Amino acid sequence: MTMSLLDAIERPSILGPDPGERSARPATGAVPAAGGAPTLDDLLTGTWESLTAGLAAACPICEAPLAPRYGAGHAPVAGACTRCGTEIS
Repeated sequence: MTMSLLDAIERPSILGPDPGERSARPATGAVPAAGGAPTLDDLLTGTWESLTAGLAAACPICEAPLAPRYGAGHAPVAGACTRCGTEIS
């Protein structure tokens, strides 16, 4: 299951953790922060690492595919969402 950025935001309860609640983890393999949910940095780093490694990467906003954008070299220098236009560089 691919998560969007909004799905990954943790909203802690003032009553403490819910024992029946599953921990959400993005498909990129980002390591959750101390609170159990991935940080914004984790999500963006995982997306960028996938994009630069030539793997399929999903937009952190709408989950559509990111299209790599190349500079003078062979590695992508940015990515643009094919649906919402979000750019990652």
